[in-house]
Amino acid sequence: YISHKKSQISSYLPEYQPPPDKNNQRAPIIITNHYSWLDIFYLISSKYCPSYLSKKDVIKYPLIGKIAIGLQSLFVERENRAEKDQILTLIEERCSKILNGGNYPSILIFPEGTTTNGKYLISFKKGAFVTINPIQIICLKYEERNFALSYDGIGDIYCFVFTFCQFWNKLTVTEFDVFDPTYLKLNKNSEDDWMIYMKKVKEVMKIDLGTLKGFR
Repeated sequence: YISHKKSQISSYLPEYQPPPDKNNQRAPIIITNHYSWLDIFYLISSKYCPSYLSKKDVIKYPLIGKIAIGLQSLFVERENRAEKDQILTLIEERCSKILNGGNYPSILIFPEGTTTNGKYLISFKKGAFVTINPIQIICLKYEERNFALSYDGIGDIYCFVFTFCQFWNKLTVTEFDVFDPTYLKLNKNSEDDWMIYMKKVKEVMKIDLGTLKGFR
């Protein structure tokens, strides 16, 4: 069962000032918290149907790997420092193409870089923020019942089976208007400015998720 709600960034950040001429702009980057393997399937079936910034191992996954390639996802080897630096350039190039009308889906980035227990947001990585481009924020919250969908450490097969042993699973999705960082007057060549942007976005997500039962 999936329920949707719309929220405005200015409701959580009173100082937020979106550019008046960009009310209907499309964000080249989408971010969301990462709770469960089901996040991927929901987002693919949503109106956004994004490409992904993903680890290279995903290419080898049955079905999921083919879908990720078909969505023109970007893949990175997490342990390779040179590749991690190169991927930032690829993200910036993709954002530029999207903003200039290129026929690409927005890039979905899980800023935490991994799944969590859904009760906290852990540290955000810089990939989604370093290019200082507009971001579409989505917050996902699952209702925990007999089996928490975040228990993916038990193995994919067990997680899949236990998930569908429950009579129903409930997801609440919050979609925000596009966060345009223009008002922050940031410099993408600065080593620290991306952190200012990141903290503002994270604050919005923490406040919204904090309104939902179980989040601290």
